[in-house]
Amino acid sequence: MKSVSHIITTIARGGAENQLKVLVREQLSCGFKVKILYLKGEPELADDFQSLGAEVDSRLHRKNIVFQVISLSRYARNYNGVIHAHLPRAELISAFVVRGRRLIVSRHNAEKFFPCAPFFLSKMLSRYVESQSTSVVAISRAVKEYLLKSGEIKYEGGVYRSSNSLFTIGTVARLTPQKDLPTLIRAYKRFKLNCPDSRLFIVGSGTLEKELKRLSVQLEISESITWLRRTSDVRLTMESMDLFVLPSKYEGFGLVLLEAIQAGIGVIAARNSAIPEVLGSDSDGLFTTGDYDELFQKLLKFHNEIERKRLIKAQHSRLDVFNPSIMINEMNKIYEGAIGKQ
Repeated sequence: MKSVSHIITTIARGGAENQLKVLVREQLSCGFKVKILYLKGEPELADDFQSLGAEVDSRLHRKNIVFQVISLSRYARNYNGVIHAHLPRAELISAFVVRGRRLIVSRHNAEKFFPCAPFFLSKMLSRYVESQSTSVVAISRAVKEYLLKSGEIKYEGGVYRSSNSLFTIGTVARLTPQKDLPTLIRAYKRFKLNCPDSRLFIVGSGTLEKELKRLSVQLEISESITWLRRTSDVRLTMESMDLFVLPSKYEGFGLVLLEAIQAGIGVIAARNSAIPEVLGSDSDGLFTTGDYDELFQKLLKFHNEIERKRLIKAQHSRLDVFNPSIMINEMNKIYEGAIGKQ
């Protein structure tokens, strides 16, 4: 059986830790044997990992760094699977111990490897970890661009690897009738038949959660849908998506559309209410409200990378239209007018 051991600094609730949970879920569904070893902090996600089917190993937890190095070294000598390290402390210990023997590291943040250290030291430590790893995985385009521009990794021989080999479609929405998520789920059912290496992320909670999950079971795609509770770090969640879909029956504005555009991903949305105003009435990302066949055709079209990049470029220009400074200036004029009438 294929096996992977994830070495991570903490399994407290946080962005990197929650992203690891998504990765572990996928690995388990692909038949991997997965183990989690963590170094410090409260093991808040231990039950979550175990409920997924992963083993949580506390042998390194809250031990001094010398003990952690020795213990991990012994573990690595008798382990034939992949070792995947996350977050600086875990990456450094793993790099020192494993030294290229099937070591992969993930970078989760667009910041210095060690934020509190001088830049030259952070860069040196980052390069050391890279030199001992078979691959450095950036979890988003933003992280990749930072690593390359800052020089914290060298882009030699394909060191950078996308962390998401699956084509990912996602939405961030309340699970309510207004958001019309059944249309998205039905469209994804057809898309999945054409693009089996894909996954649907639905981020949010609401009264229709059980009903929507039942629909996914009926359509036999429940194993291909990841359900996540609403997150405070929407940007990071969106950056893991290839396409963002908003199938709403109506929107007063649809701020989430601008958030998706800012995250640099293509947006597909229903043609109604304020949505064309946000995306542009002639946007190629619009589809007829409730028409899951047309939505499927859009998903298929923008699965093509060239078409998707064209869509992203066109939609990015909409950010200038909704510049916050313009809104503030207009609002100030209204305030001044009201004051002048007193």
